[in-house]
Amino acid sequence: MWWWSFTAVAATWHPADVAAQSVLFDRLSARQAAVFEDRNRSAAQLSAALRAWRESIEALGERAPAAEREAMAAAELDYNRQFARLQAHADQAVGETESTFGVALDRAIRAMNVTDEPCEATRPVGGVALPGMPMRTEKNPSCSGDDINSAIAKRLDQDPDLIRFVEAELAADWPALALAPVAMAPVGDGARNASVSAFLHAAAAAAMRAVDKSDDSERQKAGLDLATAEEAAMMVDVARGIAARTAAARAGVADPLFQAADKVFARWVKDGEPGVAWCAHPSGLGGCTGTDATDDILRRLLDEPRIRKFRE
Repeated sequence: MWWWSFTAVAATWHPADVAAQSVLFDRLSARQAAVFEDRNRSAAQLSAALRAWRESIEALGERAPAAEREAMAAAELDYNRQFARLQAHADQAVGETESTFGVALDRAIRAMNVTDEPCEATRPVGGVALPGMPMRTEKNPSCSGDDINSAIAKRLDQDPDLIRFVEAELAADWPALALAPVAMAPVGDGARNASVSAFLHAAAAAAMRAVDKSDDSERQKAGLDLATAEEAAMMVDVARGIAARTAAARAGVADPLFQAADKVFARWVKDGEPGVAWCAHPSGLGGCTGTDATDDILRRLLDEPRIRKFRE
Protein backbone atom coordinates (compact mmCIF):
# COMPACT_ATOMS: atom_id res chain seq x y z
CA MET A 1 0.00 0.00 0.00
CA TRP A 2 1.29 3.49 -0.87
CA TRP A 3 0.88 6.35 1.59
CA TRP A 4 1.09 10.04 0.80
CA SER A 5 1.41 13.27 2.73
CA PHE A 6 -0.02 16.47 1.31
CA THR A 7 0.73 20.19 1.66
CA ALA A 8 -0.33 22.99 -0.95
CA VAL A 9 -1.31 23.14 -4.88
CA ALA A 10 -4.58 22.01 -6.59
CA ALA A 11 -3.95 19.50 -9.37
CA THR A 12 -4.97 16.16 -10.90
CA TRP A 13 -2.78 13.15 -10.33
CA HIS A 14 -2.99 9.45 -9.56
CA PRO A 15 -0.35 6.76 -8.79
CA ALA A 16 -1.47 4.63 -11.76
CA ASP A 17 -1.22 7.59 -14.15
CA VAL A 18 2.18 8.56 -12.75
CA ALA A 19 3.46 5.00 -13.11
CA ALA A 20 2.24 4.87 -16.72
CA GLN A 21 4.50 7.84 -17.54
CA SER A 22 7.52 6.86 -15.45
CA VAL A 23 10.50 5.56 -17.42
CA LEU A 24 11.89 3.78 -14.37
CA PHE A 25 8.59 2.08 -13.61
CA ASP A 26 8.23 1.02 -17.26
CA ARG A 27 11.73 -0.47 -17.37
CA LEU A 28 11.29 -2.46 -14.18
CA SER A 29 7.76 -3.57 -15.04
CA ALA A 30 8.90 -4.82 -18.45
CA ARG A 31 11.76 -6.76 -16.86
CA GLN A 32 9.54 -8.35 -14.22
CA ALA A 33 6.84 -9.18 -16.78
CA ALA A 34 9.39 -10.92 -19.00
CA VAL A 35 10.72 -12.96 -16.07
CA PHE A 36 7.21 -13.89 -14.94
CA GLU A 37 6.31 -15.03 -18.46
CA ASP A 38 9.46 -17.13 -18.77
CA ARG A 39 9.08 -18.79 -15.37
CA ASN A 40 5.36 -19.41 -15.89
CA ARG A 41 6.15 -21.12 -19.18
CA SER A 42 8.80 -23.28 -17.48
CA ALA A 43 6.43 -24.11 -14.64
CA ALA A 44 3.68 -25.19 -17.04
CA GLN A 45 6.04 -27.40 -19.04
CA LEU A 46 7.67 -29.04 -16.03
CA SER A 47 4.45 -29.60 -14.08
CA ALA A 48 2.83 -31.17 -17.16
CA ALA A 49 5.84 -33.46 -17.66
CA LEU A 50 5.88 -34.49 -13.99
CA ARG A 51 2.16 -35.17 -14.06
CA ALA A 52 2.55 -37.36 -17.16
CA TRP A 53 5.42 -39.22 -15.49
CA ARG A 54 3.40 -39.94 -12.34
CA GLU A 55 0.40 -40.97 -14.39
CA SER A 56 2.56 -43.41 -16.38
CA ILE A 57 4.27 -44.86 -13.31
CA GLU A 58 0.94 -45.38 -11.58
CA ALA A 59 -0.52 -46.97 -14.70
CA LEU A 60 2.40 -49.42 -14.89
CA GLY A 61 1.63 -50.52 -11.35
CA GLU A 62 3.91 -53.32 -10.22
CA ARG A 63 5.73 -53.21 -13.56
CA ALA A 64 7.28 -49.86 -12.60
CA PRO A 65 10.81 -50.28 -11.15
CA ALA A 66 11.35 -49.02 -7.61
CA ALA A 67 14.34 -46.99 -8.82
CA GLU A 68 12.21 -45.02 -11.26
CA ARG A 69 9.55 -44.40 -8.63
CA GLU A 70 12.25 -42.98 -6.37
CA ALA A 71 13.64 -40.86 -9.21
CA MET A 72 10.17 -39.48 -9.90
CA ALA A 73 9.56 -38.62 -6.24
CA ALA A 74 12.95 -36.88 -6.06
CA ALA A 75 12.18 -34.87 -9.21
CA GLU A 76 8.80 -33.78 -7.83
CA LEU A 77 10.40 -32.71 -4.55
CA ASP A 78 13.13 -30.80 -6.42
CA TYR A 79 10.55 -29.01 -8.57
CA ASN A 80 8.37 -28.09 -5.57
CA ARG A 81 11.37 -26.67 -3.71
CA GLN A 82 12.45 -24.64 -6.74
CA PHE A 83 8.92 -23.33 -7.22
CA ALA A 84 8.68 -22.33 -3.55
CA ARG A 85 11.98 -20.40 -3.82
CA LEU A 86 10.78 -18.68 -6.98
CA GLN A 87 7.44 -17.74 -5.42
CA ALA A 88 9.14 -16.31 -2.34
CA HIS A 89 11.53 -14.28 -4.53
CA ALA A 90 8.67 -12.99 -6.68
CA ASP A 91 6.61 -11.97 -3.64
CA GLN A 92 9.59 -10.13 -2.17
CA ALA A 93 10.43 -8.41 -5.47
CA VAL A 94 6.87 -7.22 -6.00
CA GLY A 95 6.55 -6.08 -2.39
CA GLU A 96 9.82 -4.15 -2.47
CA THR A 97 8.95 -2.57 -5.81
CA GLU A 98 5.58 -1.36 -4.53
CA SER A 99 7.10 -0.08 -1.30
CA THR A 100 10.09 1.66 -2.89
CA PHE A 101 8.05 3.35 -5.62
CA GLY A 102 5.49 4.38 -3.00
CA VAL A 103 8.12 6.04 -0.82
CA ALA A 104 9.64 7.82 -3.85
CA LEU A 105 6.20 8.98 -4.94
CA ASP A 106 5.56 10.36 -1.47
CA ARG A 107 8.81 12.32 -1.66
CA ALA A 108 7.81 13.74 -5.06
CA ILE A 109 4.34 14.70 -3.84
CA ARG A 110 5.77 16.44 -0.77
CA ALA A 111 8.37 18.29 -2.84
CA MET A 112 5.71 19.55 -5.27
CA ASN A 113 3.34 20.66 -2.46
CA VAL A 114 0.40 18.71 -3.88
CA THR A 115 -2.74 18.83 -1.70
CA ASP A 116 -5.38 17.09 -3.82
CA GLU A 117 -6.18 13.48 -3.19
CA PRO A 118 -5.46 11.06 -6.07
CA CYS A 119 -7.93 11.10 -8.96
CA GLU A 120 -7.51 8.70 -11.87
CA ALA A 121 -7.60 10.58 -15.17
CA THR A 122 -9.97 8.15 -16.90
CA ARG A 123 -12.82 5.92 -15.79
CA PRO A 124 -14.52 2.84 -17.34
CA VAL A 125 -17.54 3.42 -19.54
CA GLY A 126 -20.47 1.03 -19.05
CA GLY A 127 -20.72 -2.76 -19.24
CA VAL A 128 -18.24 -5.47 -18.39
CA ALA A 129 -14.96 -5.86 -20.27
CA LEU A 130 -14.87 -8.98 -22.45
CA PRO A 131 -11.81 -11.28 -22.24
CA GLY A 132 -9.11 -9.97 -24.53
CA MET A 133 -10.99 -6.73 -25.18
CA PRO A 134 -9.96 -3.43 -23.54
CA MET A 135 -12.56 -1.61 -21.46
CA ARG A 136 -13.78 1.65 -23.00
CA THR A 137 -12.84 4.68 -20.92
CA GLU A 138 -13.65 8.35 -20.73
CA LYS A 139 -12.14 11.37 -19.02
CA ASN A 140 -12.95 11.33 -15.34
CA PRO A 141 -15.17 14.39 -14.60
CA SER A 142 -14.37 14.10 -10.90
CA CYS A 143 -10.80 15.27 -11.51
CA SER A 144 -10.07 18.99 -11.41
CA GLY A 145 -7.01 21.16 -11.75
CA ASP A 146 -3.97 20.80 -13.99
CA ASP A 147 -2.80 17.30 -14.89
CA ILE A 148 0.58 16.97 -13.20
CA ASN A 149 1.11 13.22 -13.66
CA SER A 150 3.89 13.77 -16.20
CA ALA A 151 5.66 16.26 -13.94
CA ILE A 152 5.52 13.86 -10.99
CA ALA A 153 6.79 11.02 -13.19
CA LYS A 154 9.78 13.11 -14.28
CA ARG A 155 10.64 13.95 -10.70
CA LEU A 156 10.23 10.25 -9.79
CA ASP A 157 12.66 9.25 -12.55
CA GLN A 158 15.29 11.59 -11.10
CA ASP A 159 15.03 10.20 -7.56
CA PRO A 160 18.53 8.86 -6.68
CA ASP A 161 17.26 6.20 -4.28
CA LEU A 162 14.72 4.95 -6.79
CA ILE A 163 17.30 4.90 -9.58
CA ARG A 164 19.64 2.78 -7.45
CA PHE A 165 16.83 0.39 -6.55
CA VAL A 166 15.70 -0.07 -10.16
CA GLU A 167 19.24 -0.61 -11.45
CA ALA A 168 19.85 -3.23 -8.76
CA GLU A 169 16.58 -5.00 -9.58
CA LEU A 170 17.32 -4.98 -13.30
CA ALA A 171 20.69 -6.63 -12.64
CA ALA A 172 19.37 -9.16 -10.10
CA ASP A 173 19.17 -12.85 -10.94
CA TRP A 174 15.88 -14.66 -10.42
CA PRO A 175 15.70 -18.31 -9.32
CA ALA A 176 15.34 -20.64 -12.29
CA LEU A 177 12.93 -23.53 -12.74
CA ALA A 178 14.74 -26.43 -14.37
CA LEU A 179 15.19 -30.18 -14.09
CA ALA A 180 18.25 -31.60 -15.81
CA PRO A 181 17.11 -33.95 -18.60
CA VAL A 182 18.29 -37.53 -18.07
CA ALA A 183 17.39 -40.53 -20.23
CA MET A 184 16.09 -43.45 -18.17
CA ALA A 185 15.92 -47.14 -18.99
CA PRO A 186 12.52 -48.18 -20.38
CA VAL A 187 10.40 -50.77 -18.60
CA GLY A 188 10.74 -54.22 -20.14
CA ASP A 189 13.03 -55.79 -22.73
CA GLY A 190 13.30 -54.29 -26.16
CA ALA A 191 15.62 -52.27 -28.37
CA ARG A 192 12.76 -49.88 -29.11
CA ASN A 193 10.19 -48.33 -26.82
CA ALA A 194 6.82 -46.60 -26.82
CA SER A 195 5.41 -43.89 -24.55
CA VAL A 196 3.09 -45.16 -21.83
CA SER A 197 1.22 -41.85 -21.69
CA ALA A 198 0.68 -41.68 -25.45
CA PHE A 199 -0.56 -45.28 -25.52
CA LEU A 200 -3.04 -44.88 -22.67
CA HIS A 201 -4.50 -41.61 -23.94
CA ALA A 202 -4.89 -43.08 -27.43
CA ALA A 203 -6.28 -46.47 -26.39
CA ALA A 204 -8.33 -45.50 -23.32
CA ALA A 205 -8.80 -41.73 -23.46
CA ALA A 206 -12.30 -41.72 -21.93
CA ALA A 207 -11.32 -44.02 -19.07
CA MET A 208 -8.22 -41.95 -18.27
CA ARG A 209 -10.26 -38.74 -18.27
CA ALA A 210 -12.76 -40.37 -15.92
CA VAL A 211 -9.96 -41.18 -13.47
CA ASP A 212 -8.72 -37.58 -13.58
CA LYS A 213 -12.26 -36.27 -13.11
CA SER A 214 -12.80 -38.51 -10.09
CA ASP A 215 -9.48 -37.37 -8.60
CA ASP A 216 -10.40 -33.70 -9.09
CA SER A 217 -13.85 -34.27 -7.61
CA GLU A 218 -12.48 -35.96 -4.49
CA ARG A 219 -9.95 -33.19 -3.94
CA GLN A 220 -12.61 -30.51 -4.32
CA LYS A 221 -14.98 -32.24 -1.89
CA ALA A 222 -12.14 -32.53 0.63
CA GLY A 223 -11.27 -28.86 0.13
CA LEU A 224 -7.74 -29.63 -1.02
CA ASP A 225 -8.05 -27.48 -4.14
CA LEU A 226 -8.49 -24.31 -2.04
CA ALA A 227 -6.51 -25.29 1.04
CA THR A 228 -3.68 -23.10 2.29
CA ALA A 229 -0.27 -24.68 2.90
CA GLU A 230 -1.08 -24.95 6.60
CA GLU A 231 -4.48 -26.53 5.96
CA ALA A 232 -3.02 -28.95 3.41
CA ALA A 233 -0.40 -30.04 5.94
CA MET A 234 -3.22 -31.02 8.30
CA MET A 235 -4.92 -33.06 5.56
CA VAL A 236 -1.98 -35.23 4.53
CA ASP A 237 -3.78 -38.50 5.26
CA VAL A 238 -6.79 -37.40 3.21
CA ALA A 239 -4.55 -36.42 0.29
CA ARG A 240 -2.66 -39.70 0.48
CA GLY A 241 -5.90 -41.66 0.45
CA ILE A 242 -7.11 -39.86 -2.67
CA ALA A 243 -3.72 -40.33 -4.37
CA ALA A 244 -3.74 -44.06 -3.58
CA ARG A 245 -7.23 -44.50 -5.03
CA THR A 246 -6.28 -42.58 -8.15
CA ALA A 247 -3.13 -44.67 -8.63
CA ALA A 248 -5.13 -47.88 -8.26
CA ALA A 249 -7.73 -46.62 -10.74
CA ARG A 250 -5.07 -45.79 -13.33
CA ALA A 251 -3.48 -49.22 -12.92
CA GLY A 252 -6.92 -50.79 -13.26
CA VAL A 253 -7.48 -49.05 -16.59
CA ALA A 254 -3.99 -49.77 -17.89
CA ASP A 255 -3.34 -53.37 -16.82
CA PRO A 256 -5.71 -55.07 -19.32
CA LEU A 257 -4.22 -52.90 -22.06
CA PHE A 258 -0.65 -53.82 -21.13
CA GLN A 259 -1.56 -57.51 -21.05
CA ALA A 260 -3.13 -57.28 -24.50
CA ALA A 261 -0.13 -55.34 -25.82
CA ASP A 262 2.27 -57.95 -24.38
CA LYS A 263 0.60 -60.63 -26.50
CA VAL A 264 0.86 -58.48 -29.61
CA PHE A 265 4.54 -57.73 -28.92
CA ALA A 266 5.25 -61.42 -28.38
CA ARG A 267 3.78 -62.17 -31.80
CA TRP A 268 5.86 -59.46 -33.40
CA VAL A 269 9.01 -60.88 -31.82
CA LYS A 270 8.10 -64.36 -33.07
CA ASP A 271 7.84 -62.83 -36.56
CA GLY A 272 11.42 -61.57 -36.24
CA GLU A 273 10.86 -58.01 -35.04
CA PRO A 274 12.81 -56.46 -32.14
CA GLY A 275 11.09 -56.38 -28.76
CA VAL A 276 9.18 -53.38 -27.42
CA ALA A 277 9.60 -51.81 -23.98
CA TRP A 278 7.52 -49.11 -22.29
CA CYS A 279 8.81 -45.59 -21.63
CA ALA A 280 7.21 -43.87 -18.64
CA HIS A 281 9.73 -41.02 -18.54
CA PRO A 282 8.47 -38.00 -20.58
CA SER A 283 10.60 -36.72 -23.44
CA GLY A 284 10.59 -33.27 -21.81
CA LEU A 285 12.55 -34.74 -18.89
CA GLY A 286 14.94 -36.77 -21.04
CA GLY A 287 12.81 -39.66 -22.22
CA CYS A 288 14.24 -43.16 -22.33
CA THR A 289 17.35 -44.87 -23.60
CA GLY A 290 17.02 -46.89 -26.79
CA THR A 291 14.95 -46.02 -29.84
CA ASP A 292 11.73 -44.08 -29.36
CA ALA A 293 9.37 -45.77 -31.83
CA THR A 294 6.14 -44.51 -30.27
CA ASP A 295 4.51 -43.25 -33.48
CA ASP A 296 5.09 -46.45 -35.48
CA ILE A 297 4.25 -48.81 -32.61
CA LEU A 298 1.02 -47.02 -31.67
CA ARG A 299 -0.09 -46.78 -35.29
CA ARG A 300 0.12 -50.57 -35.58
CA LEU A 301 -0.90 -51.41 -32.03
CA LEU A 302 -4.10 -49.37 -32.08
CA ASP A 303 -5.21 -51.28 -35.16
CA GLU A 304 -4.83 -54.64 -33.43
CA PRO A 305 -8.16 -56.32 -32.55
CA ARG A 306 -6.92 -56.99 -28.99
CA ILE A 307 -6.42 -53.26 -28.46
CA ARG A 308 -9.16 -51.91 -30.69
CA LYS A 309 -11.87 -53.42 -28.48
CA PHE A 310 -10.85 -51.12 -25.62
CA ARG A 311 -11.55 -48.10 -27.80
CA GLU A 312 -15.02 -49.19 -28.89
